[in-house]
Amino acid sequence: MTNTYSKNGHDDNGKNNYIFKLIKKPIFSLLIIGIISLTIRLYYFPFGIPIIFDGVDYFSYAVIINQQGHLPLNWNLSNNGWPIFLSFFFSIFEPQKFLELTYLQRFLSIIISVLTIIPVYFLCSRFVKKQFAVIGAALFVLEPRIIINSLLGITEPVYILLGIISLFLFLSKRPTVILISFFTLALCSTIRYEGFLLLFPFLMIFFIRFRKDERIIQKIFLAIGIFFITIAPIAFATYEATGEDGIITPIFEGGMVYVLTHVIQGIPDTNDVIYGENIEEDRVSTFVSLGIINTIKYFGWVLIPTFLLFIPIGVILLFQKRDYKTFTIILFGITMLIPAFYAYGRGIEETRYLYMIFPILCIISALTIKKISEKFKKENLILITIV
Repeated sequence: MTNTYSKNGHDDNGKNNYIFKLIKKPIFSLLIIGIISLTIRLYYFPFGIPIIFDGVDYFSYAVIINQQGHLPLNWNLSNNGWPIFLSFFFSIFEPQKFLELTYLQRFLSIIISVLTIIPVYFLCSRFVKKQFAVIGAALFVLEPRIIINSLLGITEPVYILLGIISLFLFLSKRPTVILISFFTLALCSTIRYEGFLLLFPFLMIFFIRFRKDERIIQKIFLAIGIFFITIAPIAFATYEATGEDGIITPIFEGGMVYVLTHVIQGIPDTNDVIYGENIEEDRVSTFVSLGIINTIKYFGWVLIPTFLLFIPIGVILLFQKRDYKTFTIILFGITMLIPAFYAYGRGIEETRYLYMIFPILCIISALTIKKISEKFKKENLILITIV
């Protein structure tokens, strides 16, 4: 057997192996991918263009908090956790500098979006080896829709970050760490109230996993207490300013009441094109059909271009892993599809309602890539090619 050496006596294959080992190191790989993703976002940063759409409401809300020192009175802005967070940073700058503050709002959104690579990596590492977890993280942070969304200065980046952290902590085997996940889940709920829905599957899975524990009931009440104590300050301040808590009310008196009143009971919503006075079809059938069709349509849409090649095989591989982790992420994904189904049933056609399930898609994709690497026994080449 012969070996190839360079003129200075070093093994060229050794150099190549060193490069492969360096690339497979999680810290190095995540750093490179993070720099690339940040560079892409900064390249497309809309300098000279002010905040638009929902970002305007969050911006205005944060400015008023900064100017008045309290939440705006009689402004029922749901999901006010993000503008409250923004107001702390706005206080550092002069309030007259409008454009600079919009840049700050977008820049914070970008930084948070890039940092999400870390919890996505750790989440994927619960299911695959480290090198494949890096690929899962890269698929998320370089996903075109995630990049575009991070430039808008709205709620999704921090909402997804906290949601992923909650899921990662919840998959721990240590009850203490799992209890911390209810704290981060509460923070997630203050950013977007849809996060409140995750409380129910978390509690159910927590009970199933530790049902043999003699103190399981006490621990469940402790988890519930941690959750509600965390959301209490923002909920109470919002209630004092508007008369609504901004988290629980939008779910039970917003979405559920709307479906009950305007869909099931058939009372027209004069401000809604679909469920207004002129609808002739059965409203329940219309809502369900719109929800199913649009959910399937937009779910298929968000699979392109990143996830489409990996999901079919990955779903089969996922269901072969019959453990609490698989059950947890499946239930997590189903729960996060509920707000999307409601929005699509209302005729609101935006893909961002599906972004919270992207980490699940990254896990499934990582499982596929792992299977391909094992089959062809070219792990290093496949990893580099996909990156």
